[in-house]
Amino acid sequence: MALNRPIPLATGAVEIVLLDGGGFTTTDDTKIHEDGHLEPYYLYDWCFFIHHRATGRRMLWDLGIHNDRELYTPFVLNYHWTSCNPVGPRKSLITQLEDLGVMAEEIDTVIFRQEPKSPH
Repeated sequence: MALNRPIPLATGAVEIVLLDGGGFTTTDDTKIHEDGHLEPYYLYDWCFFIHHRATGRRMLWDLGIHNDRELYTPFVLNYHWTSCNPVGPRKSLITQLEDLGVMAEEIDTVIFRQEPKSPH
């Protein structure tokens, strides 16, 4: 169940760690950008672990890409995936968090970008 709750304001520094969220291999950039090109490239999908030490809050910004095409909507499959292939992260997000000493259950907030790539 998705909840749309505001994140309480807090002061102080945060620790931010870039996680491997996978990405796309693509040969047709024209579906993503108006002035796109046909040269192959890899498009990273960034995920971030955010820790606010003063409050103990642990958040994820985005959940990345999944290799399983059956998890995506028909729009994404029929429009994006005809030229952009999803590639999952080399290690699962759970494993990446564990490598940081963080258990998945400790994540209290997930922030999603609003775009049609799903599944989030």
